[in-house]
Amino acid sequence: MVTDSNAVTERARKLRAQYALQSQSLRTRIELRVNRIPTSLRKANMGELFAKYQERKQQAQQTVSAVTETQELADNVMPAEEAAPVSKNPKPALLPQSRGTKRKRYVHDMLLITMNG
Repeated sequence: MVTDSNAVTERARKLRAQYALQSQSLRTRIELRVNRIPTSLRKANMGELFAKYQERKQQAQQTVSAVTETQELADNVMPAEEAAPVSKNPKPALLPQSRGTKRKRYVHDMLLITMNG
């Protein structure tokens, strides 16, 4: 009976040691994950964060509305046809360069055969 109780206590001791290692590992991983968050964000409360992001959202909306107003004003100034006449012969550098056609291999081989034959 003494050996059974020793086996049980030994098993309990091993399990406690295993649980201690697992809990320490979990604490370390949580600490590493928390430390990825900047301290200023970590210490801010939810109200401050909400107000900060609401301000950013309003600024973005104001920027978008200012851009659309500018585009509307630019569209109303002068139509593109009256702004600058387009020349009939555009510069070659401004034209998109097309790629050449692929050379057929069999034509090249046929030429070699006829030249050598």
